[in-house]
Amino acid sequence: MNLTLGLWQEYLNLLFTGYFLIIGSFAVAMTILPGVQANETRILFSLLPMPILSSLTVISAGFIFSPFSSLQVFTGVPKPTDKPLVKYSFTIPAIPLLNPEAEKCDIELTFGDIIAYIIGFGIAIWYATSKGGDYNWLANDLLGTCFCIQAIEMMSLGTYQNGVILLTGLFFYDIFWVFGTGKRKIRK
Repeated sequence: MNLTLGLWQEYLNLLFTGYFLIIGSFAVAMTILPGVQANETRILFSLLPMPILSSLTVISAGFIFSPFSSLQVFTGVPKPTDKPLVKYSFTIPAIPLLNPEAEKCDIELTFGDIIAYIIGFGIAIWYATSKGGDYNWLANDLLGTCFCIQAIEMMSLGTYQNGVILLTGLFFYDIFWVFGTGKRKIRK
């Protein structure tokens, strides 16, 4: 019985790690995408001549530092002149009750998109491979911060009353988990 329980825990851990690997890579990519898109020409040219400068310039999470500019805050709106490097079209088949008609989807990736997805996938791989390691907390915090930023971007409260209700609920939720769950013994 104990062997079966341990096996299920192992499979669940593997399932959740795979889930966070996929979803986390998209969350990180979508969080840093505005910064990468705003500076994709600078990133493109900095990758060519000096590898050391490119490592300083590519690392961006809303801010970028390079010797040619001061610390800048930017929004990174895609330019209409951006030409996609990758174009792919596919059709989602009709699913009764969910999607009664077939739907055509077009995917276009620019240079900034590809850079953001590579960085996001790298951070997600770091999270998946460093479980139990010394710096797992950093990868976990990066993914958690990106999840929170994406959730805040999608959220629309509408009124202050909705915000007060949400924050009050989160306040009592936090009190419950801090004080109401009791102390657990940690095995060493």
